[in-house]
Amino acid sequence: MRQALKGLVAGAAQAVEVSLQAWSVLQDSTTSEYMTGSLENAPPYSTILKEVNQYPLEDTEEDTTMDIAAVNSVSEQCILTSSELNMSDWDGKVPAECFVKPQSVDWWNHYNFHVSIDDPRFQTIFSLPIQLFDELCHLLYDDLCQGAIPISFAMSIKNRVLSVEKQVAMAILRLSSGMTMLTVSELFDCGKSTVVKVVKKFIFSMQKRASKFIQWPTDAASLEHIKEGFRLKQGFPNCCGAIDATHVKLELPYNESSIDWYNREHNYSMLVQAIVDSNLRFLDICTGWPGSLNDAGLLKNSSFYRLCEEGARLNGPPVPFGGFDMREYIIGDNAYPLLPWLIVPFSGEVTDEQRLFNFKLSYTRNVVECAFAKLRNTWRLLQTKIKKPNMEMLPRTILACCILHNMLLSIETYENEIVNEIIDESDTSLQGMDTVEIDPDAMTARMALMEYVNSIDSTNGRLMLEG
Repeated sequence: MRQALKGLVAGAAQAVEVSLQAWSVLQDSTTSEYMTGSLENAPPYSTILKEVNQYPLEDTEEDTTMDIAAVNSVSEQCILTSSELNMSDWDGKVPAECFVKPQSVDWWNHYNFHVSIDDPRFQTIFSLPIQLFDELCHLLYDDLCQGAIPISFAMSIKNRVLSVEKQVAMAILRLSSGMTMLTVSELFDCGKSTVVKVVKKFIFSMQKRASKFIQWPTDAASLEHIKEGFRLKQGFPNCCGAIDATHVKLELPYNESSIDWYNREHNYSMLVQAIVDSNLRFLDICTGWPGSLNDAGLLKNSSFYRLCEEGARLNGPPVPFGGFDMREYIIGDNAYPLLPWLIVPFSGEVTDEQRLFNFKLSYTRNVVECAFAKLRNTWRLLQTKIKKPNMEMLPRTILACCILHNMLLSIETYENEIVNEIIDESDTSLQGMDTVEIDPDAMTARMALMEYVNSIDSTNGRLMLEG
């Protein structure tokens, strides 16, 4: 009796063990299939149980090891089957994925302390090479550094004092990326109001030094270098610059919207007038005027126009050619009036000679378009639609970007990528400009300049124009 009872208990225990092993295998297989999103493809329970029952269960270590190996082989087979299913089409359904939040790192400390001079990643983020960044920090140190802090107060604000490097980085990132003040504050772990104050202080400091980086050449050698650059392009002698204007788009609050800032492109904007040399360097900047003003009206309201009319600028020695003495001048498009010191293309019905001259003039004047493109691509704040701008700070911000543009040009070689395309401006009308009597001296100067420029490599010029 006792022997029969022992056999019954052993048989029950063996049955329970077999059931538990089968359940474990089923759990492993269905879990793997669930994680990959294909539970319906899991092997049926009867198949798993049958494979497990192939191995008799006895109280030996070898048999136990064999049982574990059998269970693992079934589990691996299920996982392999699910992996193969993951590579299939899934009938347009995307398999489930797992995303892990990356570790947070003090990225600014890395770029402040561990970046080498030739690390290209720094310039990718800040649009400035590390050597120019260091030069900026040194240049603005006196304006941005904080004064002496009492020892009793220093420990409590140890991590809240902003270094000059960190302030410059905050301002540069704002200008180069167009990020909002809030986004910059999150990146540098400070308040939004702190970023506003830092950027404002940086821009005022740059404005104080504007005359050092944006100025009309005062010495004869520098001006002669500019003239030589324009002469080498299409043969324009005694040319001192190219002029044009662009718009910085604004998004004004509804209660501040004004027709004065509404331009012909149906956007609110602020105008920027620039005169550049043949190397895309800004020589003169005029900004702050509303977008409804046309290019000619902006020119008339600029100090550059007043200085030229008074004879204080573009008053250098003339260049004689073909019996005509050509004074110093700049070139522009048909949005500007023809003046003795401002040469623009012919308009209306033009002859072949005039059309060739228009092409060469437009080809040469394209440097100002390239300068604006480089300015916007580097300082992307000017490329975006600025939301609720501070109208007093925006002209200063534009000026700061132009200063940084010139500083970049001073340390890098920029190839002027001017597309050789026909730019026919003969039919362009003066945009909203008051009726102006064309100066006879200006007409004479343009005709003499046309004859001279067209005579230089005229055959090649005609081939470019016809091609």
